[in-house]
Amino acid sequence: MLPLARAAAVVVWALCTCIRAADECSLPKSLLTVKCGHVVAVDSKTKICPFDPASCSVFVPGDCFDATGANQLAGFTLKCSYASSKCSSANETTFRSVFDTVDAANPSPFDAVPNAKSLTELGAVCFDRRGKDTGSVVLLRAERFCVVDTNCQPQPYTSESKGTAQVLLDLKRAGENSASPAINLNLEALGPDLSVDGFNQTLTNVVTLDLRYNRLTSISDTLFPTKMAFLDVSYNSITSIGNLQRNAPSLQIVLVANNNVNTLDGIKFPSNMTSISFKNNSLQGTVDASALPSSLETIFLTQNQIAQVINAFPPDVSLISLATNKLTAFNMASIGDKVRTLLLEENQIQQIQGTLPAKLTYLDISSNGITALPKFAPQSNYSVLNMSMNAFAWNGASPFPASVAALNLSGTPIQNGELNVSLLPPSLVALDVSNCGIKKVTGDLPPSLRSLRLDKNDLETWVVSSTTYKALVAMPDLVLPATSVFKCPESGTKYIKHFPVCVKDLVQNTTTPDMPSSSSSTNYATYAIVGGGVIVIVLVGGYMWYQRRRDERSSIMSKSDPMDQDMSTFDFVHLGTSKRHDLGDEFNQFRIPMREINIINPLVDQGDYLAGARTMLYKAQFNERLVVLKTLTTEGTEVSDAAAAFVQHIRLRSTLDHPNIVGFLGIVWGNRAKMAVTGYGLMLEFVGHGDLARLLAFDATKDPADRLLQWRPLVPANVSKLALLQQVASAIVYLHSFSPPVTHRNIQAKSVLLTETWDAKLSGFETDPSWIPSDLISPPEVLRGEAWTEKADIYAFGILICELDLGRHPYVNDKNPANNSQIATLVKADLLQPTFSVECPLEVQDIATKCLHFDRKSRPAGVEMEFWLRKLVRTTAV
Repeated sequence: MLPLARAAAVVVWALCTCIRAADECSLPKSLLTVKCGHVVAVDSKTKICPFDPASCSVFVPGDCFDATGANQLAGFTLKCSYASSKCSSANETTFRSVFDTVDAANPSPFDAVPNAKSLTELGAVCFDRRGKDTGSVVLLRAERFCVVDTNCQPQPYTSESKGTAQVLLDLKRAGENSASPAINLNLEALGPDLSVDGFNQTLTNVVTLDLRYNRLTSISDTLFPTKMAFLDVSYNSITSIGNLQRNAPSLQIVLVANNNVNTLDGIKFPSNMTSISFKNNSLQGTVDASALPSSLETIFLTQNQIAQVINAFPPDVSLISLATNKLTAFNMASIGDKVRTLLLEENQIQQIQGTLPAKLTYLDISSNGITALPKFAPQSNYSVLNMSMNAFAWNGASPFPASVAALNLSGTPIQNGELNVSLLPPSLVALDVSNCGIKKVTGDLPPSLRSLRLDKNDLETWVVSSTTYKALVAMPDLVLPATSVFKCPESGTKYIKHFPVCVKDLVQNTTTPDMPSSSSSTNYATYAIVGGGVIVIVLVGGYMWYQRRRDERSSIMSKSDPMDQDMSTFDFVHLGTSKRHDLGDEFNQFRIPMREINIINPLVDQGDYLAGARTMLYKAQFNERLVVLKTLTTEGTEVSDAAAAFVQHIRLRSTLDHPNIVGFLGIVWGNRAKMAVTGYGLMLEFVGHGDLARLLAFDATKDPADRLLQWRPLVPANVSKLALLQQVASAIVYLHSFSPPVTHRNIQAKSVLLTETWDAKLSGFETDPSWIPSDLISPPEVLRGEAWTEKADIYAFGILICELDLGRHPYVNDKNPANNSQIATLVKADLLQPTFSVECPLEVQDIATKCLHFDRKSRPAGVEMEFWLRKLVRTTAV
């Protein structure tokens, strides 16, 4: 026995403190273990036999027959060797006493503790085809684990007993493929040696171990499986990590988020570590970056109390997250030339020392107190710079690198109140200069700009060229402020969603008087959708999550437009005068006049939205771009429930802002005075390539090599399935980041729309409380009548993974024509498991299996799921 193993044995016996006297046994803590005993009752409980638990293997149908040799044994789980000579006869009266006698007379070195009782196993003797005893018995036990209580009595591992275990003593034996039950079990401690199974066989097949959502306080005294590369102990109460170099020599990724670790000093990491996450712990004082493993590639130390970082980070690090700490300075000399992402937001930094590395692509230093613009390297690769909410002064002529694609300076004051956009980087795609004290904008926009945010500035008359005007009209992400002063001849005045601009090319050479300012027509804040090229993602604690706060909205009431009074083109939902359906001033800033919308044709009739109502989608044109107009039509009398649900749907959609969610553009409404009703329509962005379900159906007609969607694209024309999944996962993370979480309730292929560039955008939200999700995407708990939660969304996403892989629902095919209710019955009983194509990467299969876990608490969080997919996308691209 190894020295550490010997020491560990001492620890476990100290932990167990078994009292052995007169067959008594007690434990201070209950155990979760595979060491459940060694006695089985066979022949209808008339014979009690000891068996060798170390010999047990997974039962294979066809291996065993009854005593006649004519009938195969079925329904068993384990096959173990036994000695028939040691069996004893029993009857109904003597069963318990005989069982206990056989148990005591045949002690096993593989019992959890000395004098522990054996679990009452039921089984059968295994005979061959000739009716000869094979020397084996088979067991009915469904689960390898059991819980040994403090009286040393084993209990079957059930949904009731699993939460009572306090110590995880061992893992399943090598070769057994079901996952170890270790998530959300209230475990307080780990056994001393998890590198071997309960029968001292080395665990060589355990590569990942998930111990989230327990009550562990330390992992420093536990040996882990020698091949374990991924360990997640997030959401515990851990204060001590110990020597991972010794205890987990193959470990590459360790996630310790949301624990109580207060220092990295004393932790010994394996030499081949690639990623660590200590998000939301209690790290304080100084972190010595040079003490971290030299092979690290990603470091997440977000949400701690770190005051200082000294010395250089490992040379291969590509991502460093130190957001939300107490840093007062940061020296760029401490990071190497391989760092691509640096997150320093929400600290107390006043000075960035040194020059930003030339190969850095993503920098977030927002919400600090930085007093001077950082020094940029010449010939740099900077792509995203978030420098919002700082104290340095800047202007359009500031030396922003030419490579920058996304620049956020919101809340950081501009010099002299004037922004010359012609001086900005020529490759700029997104610019956020909201709340910068800008009064005047001059120059022409960079031709590549697709996102511009100017809100919360006191902007005067904006004089633009025809080129800039056209660019603003076509811009997919545009937020403009209210204007208090506007002067321009009428011939040159144009409006961009109610915001007036003065087009100098159109101004006539006349003495036309200035156009008076009008609070009724200009005091609007337009709503924006996030452009596809702008993705702002915060990497936190080994997980990736995205949440963008909505802009504060103006609630200024506008005068009604006479052109909007007649909306006879559509049969809008009849909302009547009920206050329950009244949007009030809330949506005035999103209102779009009907006269500005050109209806092209109906798209689809989504009948049965609610009884007596029908949702219609129209393809339309607005401001020279294609849009979708969604209305709710009614037949006959007022349908108040449908109206309320539709208004709630509008309210939800107006709060969502994410590049992978179909964008909200505004609403249209009008009054029909003669009918005393009001009509509403919801305007969304048009997504050109339709839904994913149609593309999957199209691909199904082609040979696998000729399909557009591929797991591993070989040519540029292919679309990556991995990329689509990661984009949908990013949208789910965003929805679930709200408080309370927003649930989608309808995640499936037909709810995923594809843009002209084959990016995924989530649609198909279901907000009506009376709407019942399809059984085919509903998890077991929902089918049992429980509420739909964010973990139900995760389950539906698992179905989507299978759907994207197979081109159909995993439980429905030509060979399995079962109806939805039959499938639901099997899902509720945990009798269906997904299948995958041979092309599907094993990592994707693992993610799908985790998402489809029967127990919702064991399903991953959205941020974890998205992190895995993002990592796969990155490694596959390489």
